[in-house]
Amino acid sequence: MIIATLNVVSLLLLLYVLLQLVGEARGKVYSIMDRVFSFILAPIRKLMPEFKIDLAAIVLLAILRLAVFLIKRGKW
Repeated sequence: MIIATLNVVSLLLLLYVLLQLVGEARGKVYSIMDRVFSFILAPIRKLMPEFKIDLAAIVLLAILRLAVFLIKRGKW
């Protein structure tokens, strides 16, 4: 159940990043996702430099994928 939840959150986060890349940052879907993810990404954004794309979202995506990997291997 935890792996499935992390996979869904990862997929939504990937969609969030892709919407940023294609310039849909003003759309309804993006604004809803931004409200959901902004409180999670805020601490990471404070540590990351600003670029065209949101590096904090990519860092969080990598952390989530690492968590799934570790859970599957039984290390967590």
